[in-house]
Amino acid sequence: MKQKTINIVKNIALVLLTLLMAALTVLIWFRSLSWEDIPVDSRIGQLYMRVAYGSASVFALRTEETPAAYPIEIAVRAGDQMVGVQNDETGVDALYEQFREDIEQALSIKTIILEEGSEGAFLDALSGDCIYFRYPNALPAGLLLQWLGGNEAASLDFSISAFLISSDGKVWVRDGQNELRYYAKTVDSTRWQEKIKDSVFQKCSFALQKQDLFPETLLFETRRQAYSAIARLFNDEWWT
Repeated sequence: MKQKTINIVKNIALVLLTLLMAALTVLIWFRSLSWEDIPVDSRIGQLYMRVAYGSASVFALRTEETPAAYPIEIAVRAGDQMVGVQNDETGVDALYEQFREDIEQALSIKTIILEEGSEGAFLDALSGDCIYFRYPNALPAGLLLQWLGGNEAASLDFSISAFLISSDGKVWVRDGQNELRYYAKTVDSTRWQEKIKDSVFQKCSFALQKQDLFPETLLFETRRQAYSAIARLFNDEWWT
């Protein structure tokens, strides 16, 4: 009877070890995947992010391998939901890749005629469906627009620090002098809401008319990640 009990315990232990080895094998394989192997906007892509990185909101330093076209923060508003990532290379790149097609479509235009925009109209755009992303430093406009949208914009002689793709038919840019400009471009925002449904990214909002903050400053529900907070007090020095 005693020997039988010992054998049962041994068999249970072997089964548990076998299951553990199988789970570890799957986990190692899962972590070896990349965004090139998994569609970012799929359910398995969301699961991959949770398992491999824990969340899409942990702090991470950017590396020299990160393409300059990838921003330092990005947010998407669609319907009554808004999510974003900031100062997290993995999360920013994942959300950017999820909306890459929409971004490229909005920035691909043969002739770009930028006009000066008012803060009121910009606030209206921030209040609607939109995609916002910002860079750690202002980059040449011609390079960015050609890189992201594949258009010929090399003649533009100013820099860009942030984009706002609005569903109201305008693409806004904040230039290196923190001035607002825009050009007309109709975008298809019908898929945005479906893409951020059941999102693992943090909920956030724009600062809009909060004092001493740029209106597009991202404020997060769990903590205030205001990387550009009090930007107006520091002017260009904070952004560069």
